[in-house]
Amino acid sequence: MSQSSNRFAGFQCSMFNAQCSMHTPANYPPTHHSPTCHNMPSSRHAVLDRGINLLDTAPWYGHGISEIVVGYALDTILSDDRDGFDPPEPERRPRNGSLPRSDLIVQTKIGRYESDPSNQFDFSHETTLRSVRRSLRRMNCGYIDVLQLHDPEFLLGMPAASAETGMEILMTETIPALLECKRRGWARGLGITGYPLEVQHEILIRCRKHFGRNNGNDVNDGDDDNGMAVVFDQSLVYCHCNLHDMSLFLDRSFSIVSDKRTLHGDDISSSDDDGENTMTTTTTTTTTTKVSFAQFCKRTDVNLMCAAPLSMGLLTLSGPPSWHPASPSLKEACVEASQLCQRSDDDISSLAVLFALSQREVGCTLIGMKNKKEVDAAADLAGRFRDVDFDDDDDDDNDDDDDDDDDDGGSSSFPSSTDGNGEMC
Repeated sequence: MSQSSNRFAGFQCSMFNAQCSMHTPANYPPTHHSPTCHNMPSSRHAVLDRGINLLDTAPWYGHGISEIVVGYALDTILSDDRDGFDPPEPERRPRNGSLPRSDLIVQTKIGRYESDPSNQFDFSHETTLRSVRRSLRRMNCGYIDVLQLHDPEFLLGMPAASAETGMEILMTETIPALLECKRRGWARGLGITGYPLEVQHEILIRCRKHFGRNNGNDVNDGDDDNGMAVVFDQSLVYCHCNLHDMSLFLDRSFSIVSDKRTLHGDDISSSDDDGENTMTTTTTTTTTTKVSFAQFCKRTDVNLMCAAPLSMGLLTLSGPPSWHPASPSLKEACVEASQLCQRSDDDISSLAVLFALSQREVGCTLIGMKNKKEVDAAADLAGRFRDVDFDDDDDDDNDDDDDDDDDDGGSSSFPSSTDGNGEMC
């Protein structure tokens, strides 16, 4: 199985992977023998038996519990090598697994932490560095493959600061700290996450303006004048690529600026013995085009990853949790869709996962799975794409910016069979 865009920050990931979110237990922090660590066998099974090679976690998930449990699982999965980097802390637990560290992608986040609203967000330079060191220690890793900026829309919308003040914090404190982590070898790639697509778009645009090109901040080389991936290698979005929301592809309100250079040569007669000389001039034309966010990421070399194919419980038999922000009409429509599937002996969760996995433009889909049964259900669904070539008929990226036929509405390779079971998150 392969998808056209599932390579990011130099890594190749499988088409679906595990999102390791969990609740905070009473016995915090957990140990190897805590009830909270019952997820460890599921993680081992997912990685060693079902082909998952990316684990997604965050300090916010379980307020530290997720990273700790992932770390204990990695102790039983990975071989006891040195990761290629010395960890920032002298303490290091031994590992007794067999998988090389380079065969597994681990990504975590910074910026969102505690349940207490007064301590939930902190995007300062000092806290960012401290958080990364703590994550490395929790997961017993020498480096993080992809370090992500977590839900920056909350910083931009905080009552105590205006959006511009929040953006200034990102540009002068948070992102410089992320780049420092990369320079120190604590992270190999950087990502951005969040729900509002327009916030991610604005941050990527601001990064180009603030950090510029060729400034020593790991700027991508090449001829792409749109080089928005000056800082970020990856964008993780959620709830915008599922059965009821395809705005990732359909909302064409995101600006992309293109610079086209035209060479003009004029023959000028010369009295030199060498004969005629040629003078060449260059004209630069700047155009702005409105595209979808998926197109924007593709054209700016930001690799796209999607989460929550079940829309945080909307597309399940049991329905969403009470806090779900969906409108009553959408919740009702999803219930009706689930009942319709049941009458046809189909499962809406399986259909939703298949639909998400079929999108060619999305390199990897994150799925929350809490036990071996759900791991197997998701892996079996992904297995239906085993013979699908996601690179077939893929755009060669040399089309004009004003073409509307690439990515329009998303293109998919949906397998014909849609039965199945399982209720992932």
